[in-house]
Amino acid sequence: MVDHVQKHHFALSEAPFYCSFCLFRCSTREALEKHVIDYRRHALMSAMQGGGDQSTFLIENPHPRVV
Repeated sequence: MVDHVQKHHFALSEAPFYCSFCLFRCSTREALEKHVIDYRRHALMSAMQGGGDQSTFLIENPHPRVV
């Protein structure tokens, strides 16, 4: 339930972790890293931007909203 609320009812700026590329939101760093591995479009986007590190899309909010 907490994950659902964070993904669908919080603003991006309120989520504990999010992907700035596709706006995916989650509650753990592990879920965010798995998300990037599971979706190849992140690798493609990274390659188009010069082959940079995919972790540049991964954002940890220092002051997330608590459910």
